[in-house]
Amino acid sequence: MESGCLPSVDLVIRNAKIVTPAGIIEGELGISDGAIASISRSDRVSGAKTYDAKGFYVMPGVIDPHVHIWTDGQGKPFPDNCRSETPSMITGGVSSFIGHLRTTKPYDDLLPTFIDAIPRSSLVDIAFHVVVNHQEHSGRIPQYAEAFGVTSFKFYMGPKGTVANVGGLGADDGLIYSSFAKIRDLGFPGIGLVHAENIDIIEIEKARLMAEGRQGTLAWSDSRPNISEEEAVQRAILLAGAQRCPLYVVHVTVGTVPSMIMNARLRGQEVYGETCIHHLTFTKYDKLDPPGKHMPPLRGPEDVEKIWEGLQNGGLSCVASDHQSGRMKSELVKEEDIWGGRGAGFAGAGHILPVMLSEGVNKSRLTLERCVEVCSTNTARCFGLYPKKGVLMAGSDADIVVVDLKKEQICKPEVLNLFSDYSRYDGWRLKGWPVATFVGGELVMEEGRVLSETRGGEYLPRKPRVTAAFNPRCV
Repeated sequence: MESGCLPSVDLVIRNAKIVTPAGIIEGELGISDGAIASISRSDRVSGAKTYDAKGFYVMPGVIDPHVHIWTDGQGKPFPDNCRSETPSMITGGVSSFIGHLRTTKPYDDLLPTFIDAIPRSSLVDIAFHVVVNHQEHSGRIPQYAEAFGVTSFKFYMGPKGTVANVGGLGADDGLIYSSFAKIRDLGFPGIGLVHAENIDIIEIEKARLMAEGRQGTLAWSDSRPNISEEEAVQRAILLAGAQRCPLYVVHVTVGTVPSMIMNARLRGQEVYGETCIHHLTFTKYDKLDPPGKHMPPLRGPEDVEKIWEGLQNGGLSCVASDHQSGRMKSELVKEEDIWGGRGAGFAGAGHILPVMLSEGVNKSRLTLERCVEVCSTNTARCFGLYPKKGVLMAGSDADIVVVDLKKEQICKPEVLNLFSDYSRYDGWRLKGWPVATFVGGELVMEEGRVLSETRGGEYLPRKPRVTAAFNPRCV
């Protein structure tokens, strides 16, 4: 990393504890043309500008792999969502995200429009997953990869038989099975994502609990029992294994699932798991406002502890937010009417790093290095963004967050520059906080102040390249 006298650069971040794959280095980062030019010990680089990190830790920017940035027929247009949501992201140290796009229409006309809007509307860089809802979508998987650089495809594991899925959004086993073959044929970084819940079981339990007059968060969680996720995950692993397709299980909530994923990996299968911050910090017994109508639901405390263990031992690889764009508290369901109304998703991307520093690193559940892996590096590896993203090394994008592990902050919507008028963590005192965010070498947030409202985000295409060997992206 060090070699003689290094040249002048655009920006030097000095007096930093730099979290790298080789360990934590006390020194400085040189940045030129939006990328990291050097990592060295102190006072070896001259720069047109300098930033004093004051001895704080410097990490790769967070990459949120699970952001609902646009769903057809719901909420605002895509550019408006980028403008309203990305200020809170950079406040929380997020420099990139992967947006979930969901419609029954073809994506061919939508993707160019969205890609074109990113430089004019987003403060962060963006890649896309697309949701496969029917055979027409499935048949165009190669086209979406080749023309638009979309190589990750999501499936809502849908109902069978007489149970109808609202709006035709969902995938039966046949669609998933045949689509997995097309994703496999893309080669790396092609990967299938599943929202793993058995809707048939849920419908039966929901009907029973409604007949009993049950309401509230606990009733909602009980209507989506652990077996509904366990069965669906096991089924997805079998389907992916049969087609030799890499698999990524989104928002894991049940404590037994990380071991299912690890066992599949031990059999030579490429399977990865993600969880979300609210599944690490809340249980179905908590009294919440708004209530915990999440899909999948909040679980019991024993599941929460097992999910933390999964992050520690590699059963789970990534942490996400399941960010819901543009939600306002007045629109959400009430505790006394849990079966009606809108679910209680929240604008969570900007919360990822504060929550993981406070509840993970500062409570000794995760090392700082492991926190970087699950919040950034592994996501970049899983989805073909590494080493451009997810790591501090020469040649990588200068997406950087400076964190003060001792800073305590009361979480409020205004503190995180949320568009939404509520946070799932309202009133929480979190210890460990981002104090500066750089995206592409530009300082876009400092001490909670958004410094750029005009920075143009970059679209992140991922071009498929066929590889035959099993090569784990991350653990």
